Amino acid sequence: MGNRTMAHRYARALAEVLPEESDLARVQGEFETFAALLHGDAEIASAFTTHALGRAHKKQLLESLARQAGFHAGFRRLLTLLAERHHLTLWRDVQTSFNDICDERRRIVAAEVTTAVPMVAGQEDKYRKSLERMTGKQVRLQMRVDAAILGGAVTRIGSEVYDGSVRGRLERLQERLKGE
Repeated sequence: MGNRTMAHRYARALAEVLPEESDLARVQGEFETFAALLHGDAEIASAFTTHALGRAHKKQLLESLARQAGFHAGFRRLLTLLAERHHLTLWRDVQTSFNDICDERRRIVAAEVTTAVPMVAGQEDKYRKSLERMTGKQVRLQMRVDAAILGGAVTRIGSEVYDGSVRGRLERLQERLKGE
Protein backbone atom coordinates (compact mmCIF):
# COMPACT_ATOMS: atom_id res chain seq x y z
CA MET A 1 0.00 0.00 0.00
CA GLY A 2 1.35 3.42 -0.95
CA ASN A 3 1.89 6.23 1.53
CA ARG A 4 -0.89 8.38 0.08
CA THR A 5 -3.37 5.50 0.27
CA MET A 6 -2.37 4.78 3.85
CA ALA A 7 -2.56 8.47 4.78
CA HIS A 8 -6.01 8.72 3.20
CA ARG A 9 -7.23 5.74 5.25
CA TYR A 10 -6.02 7.35 8.47
CA ALA A 11 -7.67 10.64 7.48
CA ARG A 12 -10.95 8.97 6.57
CA ALA A 13 -11.00 7.07 9.88
CA LEU A 14 -10.36 10.30 11.78
CA ALA A 15 -13.13 12.12 9.89
CA GLU A 16 -15.57 9.29 10.62
CA VAL A 17 -15.16 9.72 14.38
CA LEU A 18 -15.76 13.49 14.06
CA PRO A 19 -19.42 13.86 13.08
CA GLU A 20 -19.74 17.51 14.10
CA GLU A 21 -18.59 20.39 11.92
CA SER A 22 -17.04 22.06 14.96
CA ASP A 23 -14.89 18.96 15.58
CA LEU A 24 -13.69 18.95 11.97
CA ALA A 25 -12.68 22.61 12.19
CA ARG A 26 -11.02 22.04 15.57
CA VAL A 27 -8.93 19.12 14.31
CA GLN A 28 -7.92 21.05 11.19
CA GLY A 29 -6.54 23.70 13.55
CA GLU A 30 -4.84 21.04 15.65
CA PHE A 31 -2.98 19.75 12.61
CA GLU A 32 -1.61 23.29 12.24
CA THR A 33 -0.73 23.43 15.94
CA PHE A 34 1.09 20.11 15.61
CA ALA A 35 3.01 21.49 12.61
CA ALA A 36 3.98 24.55 14.66
CA LEU A 37 5.19 22.29 17.50
CA LEU A 38 7.38 20.34 15.10
CA HIS A 39 8.71 23.43 13.34
CA GLY A 40 9.27 25.23 16.61
CA ASP A 41 11.46 22.55 18.16
CA ALA A 42 14.01 20.68 16.04
CA GLU A 43 14.57 18.11 18.80
CA ILE A 44 10.91 17.17 18.92
CA ALA A 45 10.68 17.03 15.14
CA SER A 46 13.74 14.79 14.98
CA ALA A 47 12.40 12.52 17.72
CA PHE A 48 9.21 11.91 15.76
CA THR A 49 10.67 11.51 12.30
CA THR A 50 13.67 9.27 13.00
CA HIS A 51 13.91 5.77 14.43
CA ALA A 52 16.42 6.89 17.08
CA LEU A 53 13.70 7.10 19.72
CA GLY A 54 11.86 3.88 20.53
CA ARG A 55 8.19 3.41 19.81
CA ALA A 56 7.17 3.54 23.48
CA HIS A 57 9.13 6.77 24.09
CA LYS A 58 7.66 8.40 20.98
CA LYS A 59 4.20 7.42 22.12
CA GLN A 60 4.77 8.86 25.63
CA LEU A 61 6.22 12.10 24.28
CA LEU A 62 3.40 12.43 21.80
CA GLU A 63 0.68 11.75 24.37
CA SER A 64 2.24 14.29 26.72
CA LEU A 65 2.42 16.97 24.00
CA ALA A 66 -1.13 16.22 22.85
CA ARG A 67 -2.51 16.49 26.38
CA GLN A 68 -0.65 19.74 27.04
CA ALA A 69 -1.91 21.18 23.75
CA GLY A 70 -5.46 20.08 24.58
CA PHE A 71 -5.92 18.14 21.35
CA HIS A 72 -9.24 16.47 20.58
CA ALA A 73 -9.34 12.82 21.71
CA GLY A 74 -9.74 11.61 18.11
CA PHE A 75 -6.69 13.57 16.99
CA ARG A 76 -4.65 12.30 19.96
CA ARG A 77 -5.63 8.73 19.04
CA LEU A 78 -4.58 9.30 15.43
CA LEU A 79 -1.16 10.60 16.49
CA THR A 80 -0.74 7.66 18.87
CA LEU A 81 -1.60 5.17 16.11
CA LEU A 82 0.85 6.84 13.75
CA ALA A 83 3.56 6.62 16.42
CA GLU A 84 2.79 2.99 17.30
CA ARG A 85 3.01 1.95 13.67
CA HIS A 86 6.08 4.05 12.80
CA HIS A 87 3.99 6.15 10.43
CA LEU A 88 4.48 9.58 11.97
CA THR A 89 6.27 10.71 8.82
CA LEU A 90 2.87 10.45 7.09
CA TRP A 91 1.21 13.10 9.24
CA ARG A 92 1.42 15.81 6.52
CA ASP A 93 -0.19 13.49 3.95
CA VAL A 94 -2.87 12.60 6.51
CA GLN A 95 -3.48 16.31 7.05
CA THR A 96 -3.82 16.94 3.31
CA SER A 97 -6.29 14.06 2.93
CA PHE A 98 -8.20 15.17 6.02
CA ASN A 99 -8.54 18.71 4.64
CA ASP A 100 -9.80 17.27 1.34
CA ILE A 101 -12.39 15.18 3.20
CA CYS A 102 -13.49 18.23 5.21
CA ASP A 103 -13.87 20.26 2.02
CA GLU A 104 -15.91 17.48 0.46
CA ARG A 105 -18.25 17.35 3.49
CA ARG A 106 -18.65 21.13 3.36
CA ARG A 107 -19.19 21.07 -0.42
CA ILE A 108 -16.14 23.21 -1.10
CA VAL A 109 -14.01 22.83 -4.21
CA ALA A 110 -10.64 24.39 -4.92
CA ALA A 111 -10.29 26.14 -8.24
CA GLU A 112 -6.88 27.10 -9.54
CA VAL A 113 -7.28 30.08 -11.84
CA THR A 114 -4.43 31.26 -14.05
CA THR A 115 -4.66 34.64 -15.75
CA ALA A 116 -2.21 36.69 -17.79
CA VAL A 117 -2.49 39.63 -15.38
CA PRO A 118 -3.77 39.78 -11.80
CA MET A 119 -7.54 40.12 -11.40
CA VAL A 120 -8.83 43.05 -9.45
CA ALA A 121 -10.89 42.27 -6.34
CA GLY A 122 -14.27 42.75 -8.02
CA GLN A 123 -13.38 40.49 -10.95
CA GLU A 124 -12.16 37.77 -8.62
CA ASP A 125 -15.44 37.79 -6.68
CA LYS A 126 -17.54 37.69 -9.88
CA TYR A 127 -15.45 34.80 -11.20
CA ARG A 128 -15.85 32.89 -7.93
CA LYS A 129 -19.63 33.38 -7.98
CA SER A 130 -19.79 32.21 -11.58
CA LEU A 131 -17.84 29.04 -10.71
CA GLU A 132 -20.11 28.47 -7.69
CA ARG A 133 -23.19 28.60 -9.94
CA MET A 134 -21.51 26.24 -12.39
CA THR A 135 -20.38 23.67 -9.78
CA GLY A 136 -23.18 24.06 -7.25
CA LYS A 137 -20.51 24.22 -4.55
CA GLN A 138 -18.62 26.85 -2.61
CA VAL A 139 -15.39 27.68 -4.46
CA ARG A 140 -12.01 28.52 -2.93
CA LEU A 141 -9.93 30.35 -5.54
CA GLN A 142 -6.20 29.94 -5.85
CA MET A 143 -5.01 32.67 -8.18
CA ARG A 144 -1.89 32.43 -10.35
CA VAL A 145 -0.47 34.75 -12.96
CA ASP A 146 1.22 33.48 -16.13
CA ALA A 147 1.78 35.99 -18.93
CA ALA A 148 2.27 33.09 -21.38
CA ILE A 149 -1.50 32.54 -21.63
CA LEU A 150 -1.73 36.03 -23.23
CA GLY A 151 -5.24 36.79 -21.93
CA GLY A 152 -8.38 35.18 -20.56
CA ALA A 153 -8.19 32.48 -17.91
CA VAL A 154 -7.41 28.81 -17.43
CA THR A 155 -9.36 27.23 -14.58
CA ARG A 156 -8.67 23.84 -13.04
CA ILE A 157 -11.24 22.28 -10.72
CA GLY A 158 -10.12 18.81 -9.71
CA SER A 159 -9.18 17.03 -12.93
CA GLU A 160 -11.31 19.31 -15.14
CA VAL A 161 -9.59 22.12 -17.04
CA TYR A 162 -11.53 24.99 -18.59
CA ASP A 163 -9.24 26.80 -21.00
CA GLY A 164 -10.59 30.21 -21.90
CA SER A 165 -7.16 31.67 -22.55
CA VAL A 166 -6.19 33.51 -25.73
CA ARG A 167 -3.28 31.10 -26.15
CA GLY A 168 -5.65 28.12 -25.84
CA ARG A 169 -8.04 29.60 -28.37
CA LEU A 170 -5.19 30.22 -30.81
CA GLU A 171 -3.95 26.63 -30.38
CA ARG A 172 -7.45 25.23 -31.01
CA LEU A 173 -7.82 27.44 -34.09
CA GLN A 174 -4.45 26.28 -35.37
CA GLU A 175 -5.48 22.62 -34.92
CA ARG A 176 -8.75 23.22 -36.80
CA LEU A 177 -6.90 24.91 -39.65
CA LYS A 178 -4.45 21.99 -39.86
CA GLY A 179 -7.37 19.58 -40.05
CA GLU A 180 -9.00 21.38 -42.98
